[in-house]
Amino acid sequence: MKRFEFTLERVLDLRRQQAEVERARLTTLTAKLNALEAEIRAIETQLLDANADVKNGQSAFSQDFTALASFERHIRRKRAELQQHRDRVLAEIKQQQQKAAAADTRVKLLDKLRAKRRSEWQAEADKELETLAAESYVSRMLAERRRA
Repeated sequence: MKRFEFTLERVLDLRRQQAEVERARLTTLTAKLNALEAEIRAIETQLLDANADVKNGQSAFSQDFTALASFERHIRRKRAELQQHRDRVLAEIKQQQQKAAAADTRVKLLDKLRAKRRSEWQAEADKELETLAAESYVSRMLAERRRA
């Protein structure tokens, strides 16, 4: 009996590689999202610290309040930009999750086909082995009868 050979093995390997690439892209996007969220938190902390510094300062000059107001406007603009970028990355993540799921589905489909073909091959191998054993038994019995 010849050994099991899945003719689509190279295609299966390619699909697995494609699925790995899609998952790697998803990981990259997730890291990008985490970095954006950390940056948003950092600028919000900067704003809170600046407010506390001005309010708790020994001498409150009007220039300090003017600078604080300007800084708040800057932080709000920056936060809005970061949140827009975050929203775009979230949309990319959603698309990438769909691509990764589709790639995984293609791999699973070929894996199932491979398992089915292997099962069929195993059944044929078992049947062939059983036939060979039966023929061997019959030939031994005939040989014993001839001797007797």
